[in-house]
Amino acid sequence: MKKSFLLLLLVVSLTATAQESTSPDVANHLSISASAGTTGIGFEVAIPMTDYVNLRAGYEKMPRIRKSVMVSYYYNRQSFQTEVEGNFNLESWKILLDVYPSKYYTFHVSMGFFSGETDIVTVQNVVPLNDIIQSLPIGGYDIIIENGYASASIRTNKTKPYLGIGFGRAVPKKRIGIAMDLGVLFWGTPTVNENYSGQYIPVDVSDFNKYEESKYIKTISKIKAWPVLSVRFVGRIL
Repeated sequence: MKKSFLLLLLVVSLTATAQESTSPDVANHLSISASAGTTGIGFEVAIPMTDYVNLRAGYEKMPRIRKSVMVSYYYNRQSFQTEVEGNFNLESWKILLDVYPSKYYTFHVSMGFFSGETDIVTVQNVVPLNDIIQSLPIGGYDIIIENGYASASIRTNKTKPYLGIGFGRAVPKKRIGIAMDLGVLFWGTPTVNENYSGQYIPVDVSDFNKYEESKYIKTISKIKAWPVLSVRFVGRIL
């Protein structure tokens, strides 16, 4: 809520201070939009800074994608299984600039950054294993158990630069418009971590055994960028 208030305050302030502009189409309009795409669903607010530049700010969240697998472990020389759940998480605030080569066309180049979720993948056993074993093999690696749970994650940078192209106006000439974005979100080299006592302990993925689940972890840990494709339904309110 605090971030939402600051975001709204920023846009309203920029709009108010720009009312003195001599151009009728510069920084005296405000739009709000709903978006959906590969970075999730969310909203944006936007104002035209000049005839060639629009400022956008918003929030997006990916609906959680869950996958569960059964993991085997040994206790008193007997084999047991427990359920381990993995979650893909993507949640960000964003600030973007749209640069239009011509004020008469909707094609634009976008640049800016997303900031938010760092643990894009989290893994943890579902049922606590209190006082049974000290570690649980997840993805071919023994994760230490604390308070009954073995927890691991794949982390990226908190701030993620964005570069892309698009079609459509962030602040449409008419009341209603549609815009599309296509670009790349650069989140850095992901690191696989074992979460223990509030600390993130890096895991060497080269030591992972050739289990099926370890292949997914190795693949994700090599992805340094995320493709962005989104569609926005825009309404001009000022």
